[in-house]
Amino acid sequence: MSLSSNFNALKTKLKPESLESSKECMSLVDWDEGRLIAACLGDESVSADGQTGSSLRAMAICEFVRRHRDWIFRLSYRLMHHVQDAEDVTQDVLVRAIKNLHRCDRDRSVRPWLTTITVNCCKTALKKRARQPRIYEELPISTLENHSRIGDDLGEELQRALDTLNPNYKTCFVLFYLQEHSCDEISTIMEVPIGTIKTWLYRARHELMTHLGRRNIWPEKIG
Repeated sequence: MSLSSNFNALKTKLKPESLESSKECMSLVDWDEGRLIAACLGDESVSADGQTGSSLRAMAICEFVRRHRDWIFRLSYRLMHHVQDAEDVTQDVLVRAIKNLHRCDRDRSVRPWLTTITVNCCKTALKKRARQPRIYEELPISTLENHSRIGDDLGEELQRALDTLNPNYKTCFVLFYLQEHSCDEISTIMEVPIGTIKTWLYRARHELMTHLGRRNIWPEKIG
């Protein structure tokens, strides 16, 4: 079964909307990350309001998806600049993450690990898109403001400028300025030396300022 099919089956089984509004699912909202991941993995030592086993695991996965899907979508959209592609990548990331939760370090935040998966899924999707070109309707950001997961827009001009960057420069910029990762974290996520990350960030800032300057747009500060 494909990842997309797995995710659709998972969504159908869990019914996230109803679970999120239920008292049982809401009881997991305040759980710390380690406990939630343990429940997602079916750890029998974890319980909540008498819920154990498969029912608790289903609720835990639903809460895990709720916590992370929005920022994963926003990151995916910034890297893909296409809503449907970002939706597809978000589904792919969540399926991969849930399948591989046993591999993450529970003593650390799960977010950098999820970011690595997201960046890699975006790279794969972009390569596939390049091999199978099609007409993309890139809606202006102003049109997407009502989308529940876009938010915090940089502005249409800056998004266009980002899309002119080398993919590595763009990824660095998005991770550093929009996702607020440190250079050390980005180095780990992108699997390149920290010196390379700093160089890519410098070049990204320089190219963005040059591009925006040509259009007589002068942000107060980038960097």
